[in-house]
Amino acid sequence: MEDLKQQQKEALLTVQDYVQRLKKAIPNACGELRGDMLDDTEEYVKTILNGVNYTIEVLRRTLDYINADEDIIDKEEVNGLITDFMDVYRVGPNEKIADAFEKDILVYLEKLDTAISKTCA
Repeated sequence: MEDLKQQQKEALLTVQDYVQRLKKAIPNACGELRGDMLDDTEEYVKTILNGVNYTIEVLRRTLDYINADEDIIDKEEVNGLITDFMDVYRVGPNEKIADAFEKDILVYLEKLDTAISKTCA
């Protein structure tokens, strides 16, 4: 059991660095989506979404560790943020996708980052 907890902690600390990079990349992508589109903007956004999916997968595998002492992350709230984003992402337009990145994905990443800092300190 302690081995599993240690693995979960290590996974969270590893993903925290990735979360930091995503939080820096999203504002750049939002700027591109709002009008400064580059040739690789779509690919850039897809790469960011792949990263977000990776963080979600780690969260799913470590949620019991994060919430062991108290409910730090509400699974339903996170699901709602991701679902809200995907609803906008499917139909666009790009400006709304940028807004949803800021309203939903950045909020999710901030919650995850805070939870990791709190539980892995």
